[in-house]
Amino acid sequence: MFAVLNAASLIYSSSDGITWTAKVTGLPASTYYRLCSFAATLIAAGWSSGTLTVAKSTDSGANWSSVLTIKSGAAPTGLCTWVDEDGAAAVWLGTIEGAYLLDI
Repeated sequence: MFAVLNAASLIYSSSDGITWTAKVTGLPASTYYRLCSFAATLIAAGWSSGTLTVAKSTDSGANWSSVLTIKSGAAPTGLCTWVDEDGAAAVWLGTIEGAYLLDI
């Protein structure tokens, strides 16, 4: 189970919420507001000083890599996964400027 704490810390619990561990290795310096997942991939979207960054982890949040950086006037408004009829997964990112379909 993953959660965003105080809009700035990504935390993880493998004990149904009894204990929590920080999962931030490799996340770019930013305040993270949105989190989603598909299969074993986690996606985090955050905003800091006019830049919106999307990062992904393929190892349950142990390590992160930046996959997209764009200019934006505010934090992400939404982040969700979408699976088409062929089973291909993609991520939708909402911003104040519009919606983006990300091929991650």
